[in-house]
Amino acid sequence: GHIVAPRVYTVPAERLPDLSGVSVSNGEFNHEQLERRVSTVPLLGDIVDHWQRRANNRRTIAFAVSRQHADSIVDRFNAVGIAAEQVNGNLGRTAREQALQRLTDGATRVLVSVDLLGEGIDIPAVKCVIMARPTASLVVSNQQSGRCMRPWSEDGEDSTALILDHAGNIIRHGY
Repeated sequence: GHIVAPRVYTVPAERLPDLSGVSVSNGEFNHEQLERRVSTVPLLGDIVDHWQRRANNRRTIAFAVSRQHADSIVDRFNAVGIAAEQVNGNLGRTAREQALQRLTDGATRVLVSVDLLGEGIDIPAVKCVIMARPTASLVVSNQQSGRCMRPWSEDGEDSTALILDHAGNIIRHGY
């Protein structure tokens, strides 16, 4: 009763980032190499389209590789009228708390995280995770995917947990 099983959707293999040749160090992909692979226009566009088709306006946390990658995702959501914003370690505590409150309240629908929110946070109203950050770490993958699996429901909102994998993490690490 502490977590719910999610529905997982990914995209065809040819729509996932090409990670061939990306080096792994200390159990994780090289950050700079990874950023170049995930910042292509087709990948970023797929994220928004997939969310619109599957997420049914669920409150969402998206995991990005870098602030630039996150900005690109935020810009694409905002361009189609979906309230999105970024949180990262450079934001002050108050700004992060305010962003989380807007997500909880529903004013923000998609919160794009860079190296935050993967663990140690419980926002039951989040019912969708977008994996836009490939990870070589099973632990990181599990922690990030778990952000949408808290039991929660509210009148008029679908409480089914969704994972939209645009990074190949579920394929790489298993369900």
